[in-house]
Amino acid sequence: MLSSIKSIELISNLLQGKRERMQSDIFVPQKPEMPEFRQDPQPLERTTPEAQGVPSEWLAAFYEAMSEKTLASHGIMVARHGKIIASGAFKPYKEWIWHISHSMCKSITGLAAGIAIDEGYFSLEDSIYDIFPEESKWQEMMRRRGICVRDLLTMSTGAAFNELSSVTEDKWVEGFIRSPEIFAPGEDFAYNSTNTFMISAIIQKTTGMKMLDYLNEKLFHPMGIYDLYWEENPEGINKGGWGLSLWIEDMVKLGILCLNRGNWKGKQLVPEYWIDEACRKQIDTPEAMNRYGYGYQFWMCRRPGAYQFNGMLGQNIVIIPDRDIVIAATGGSACLFPEGKAMDILMKYFGEDDAPFSDGPLPENGEALQQLNHTLEQLSFSGAAPAVRKIYQHKGRFKGKTLVMCPTPSRWGRMVSGIPKVMERVVGKVYEMEENTASVVPLMLQMIHNNYSMGMKGFRFTIRKDGLWLETREGDIVHRIKIGFEEPAYSSVRLNGEHYMVGSTGAVREDEDGNPVLCLMLSYVETTSTAVLKFFLDAEEILVKFDELPRVEDVAAAMDVMIPLRSLRDLNPVRKVSDWKFARDEMEKATRQQVRAFCIRKNTESKE
Repeated sequence: MLSSIKSIELISNLLQGKRERMQSDIFVPQKPEMPEFRQDPQPLERTTPEAQGVPSEWLAAFYEAMSEKTLASHGIMVARHGKIIASGAFKPYKEWIWHISHSMCKSITGLAAGIAIDEGYFSLEDSIYDIFPEESKWQEMMRRRGICVRDLLTMSTGAAFNELSSVTEDKWVEGFIRSPEIFAPGEDFAYNSTNTFMISAIIQKTTGMKMLDYLNEKLFHPMGIYDLYWEENPEGINKGGWGLSLWIEDMVKLGILCLNRGNWKGKQLVPEYWIDEACRKQIDTPEAMNRYGYGYQFWMCRRPGAYQFNGMLGQNIVIIPDRDIVIAATGGSACLFPEGKAMDILMKYFGEDDAPFSDGPLPENGEALQQLNHTLEQLSFSGAAPAVRKIYQHKGRFKGKTLVMCPTPSRWGRMVSGIPKVMERVVGKVYEMEENTASVVPLMLQMIHNNYSMGMKGFRFTIRKDGLWLETREGDIVHRIKIGFEEPAYSSVRLNGEHYMVGSTGAVREDEDGNPVLCLMLSYVETTSTAVLKFFLDAEEILVKFDELPRVEDVAAAMDVMIPLRSLRDLNPVRKVSDWKFARDEMEKATRQQVRAFCIRKNTESKE
């Protein structure tokens, strides 16, 4: 109960903008900078789609369908017969940038459990209280004796300790074991990422190795997977259910491993029987999540025999055994679970019986292949804000104004490095902002990493030899972000010791009165988050409009499924916060702020 109250307090401070109260004592920077060069001693072979029995025009149509704006696709790679037949990244995302997996990594933890069980470290029926006797007083043992490893793997423990509780507590194993029950173990399915964390904790306890080290030895390094990181909890245990970043090609490798029933290039890395059991339905799941059921940390798919690794916001590895196909996808949509439009499209192109696939090679089609390659080259992140947006400013001259995103007028011309000449209005000036909690770092990203900004207090635009830069001051931190106009520009943001690569795309548009507006999309390309900023350019006063993708309020709409607050809703102090409609409304206010900025001085160092 105490951890739940702390969780509610965290949400309350977040919604009220009290960021100074949210800097957790248990926060430790973990996210490193992405390696400059990728290590891959075993790259997958690339070939034409026709050589593997797939028409190029069919794949081109699939990628075009996945370009739909609401899907917010980042990258998609398709493999058949163990070879890559198509790979596309949506600008500014790139194939060579690793990407957060979110809950996709739960399936990897499930594979680790299968290896450890096969090696005799523990069994499916072992009680967690026997594994962690030091955390289990006799009262808890009598009350909840039934929780075993199988319950963890099938999300059926009924434990109330969850993802949100983990943000406020430093002893997760103890918190999980001593938490109250939602239902008796094994009776029902309740998605809870700390179930997966406990599997990681069991592996570390029984093998004497952190799960990542164990997997490096048993799985990753034998497959040529070296460049990845996996966050740890305050106790030094890999989180298991989240916190893993890796390359999309490595995601495909893991899918191929499962497709081959745990065999990698002739070596059995995961027992065959474990793949067979883990990748078939073990328990029913709510239709709102997925109507096809859940295995041992794997989700089942619409096509019989198909299954997937799934992470929120569009991270997927889909395996279709009877067609020998693996599809890996990353994204930044608001979808939390397998069911949704992206999966509908994927099944339409790869899961239907009438899909035009051949068991053998098809005749090469140079024209169709050229069109496919053109489609892949033109892919672009389509999650930009709609062309027409209302500005909800309640006072001042911006009240009721409609922003119409018209093309950049030619009369504005260009400066050096493709910078629109209209930016001369603001370059060379320093702006101070009204009090706010908005940031160039999306709130969703801050929440995922428990790493919070104190809000943007001021900014300036500077011109360097390589182009235009936005510099923002947030508390004692200064962020420097390069702005790309004709092509995305890349830079790094550092927040409280953690590094995030940003792909920036800028464009100058007009509002309905013909005034210029600088529109920036700041895609945190290793993650699922994008910040959307609009600067209404005036020399002395600038209105800055903040937004982000995916929108936090949209994601919150499904949180009731993930975070069981049911037991707390009768408590008056938390009743309002546990109302997700209220939470969504407040999150919308927090992420879609509009802040005025005033020129306070000339910046004599604006050109560098």
